[in-house]
Amino acid sequence: VPRIRQGNADVHGSLSKEVIRRVVQRHLNEVKFCYEQQLAQRPDLRGRVVASFIIAADGRVQSAAIRESDLGSPPAEACISQAIQRWSFPAPEGGGLVVVNSYPFVLEAPEGGE
Repeated sequence: VPRIRQGNADVHGSLSKEVIRRVVQRHLNEVKFCYEQQLAQRPDLRGRVVASFIIAADGRVQSAAIRESDLGSPPAEACISQAIQRWSFPAPEGGGLVVVNSYPFVLEAPEGGE
């Protein structure tokens, strides 16, 4: 089973990193799905993907993009970005936007077909 690890997020706004991490954790299977689709074609695929996204005042993701990646798989990166766009977070206190400048995911395939 491929592993997805989360890194330290860079967050600006009225939602805590912990709240954002918990929501991302609930959606990790979507990131894993994007990775597994490409892993089937390229068994050696692994790397770090850093997403950035903006959470609107109602908690919906207003925009999402891949900020940097050494995965080398545009289809997986696009899939991850599209998945994030569908996520929903708690509404930020006092409204306003929450900017997640970077949210890293480390994608690793099992060694030797574990």
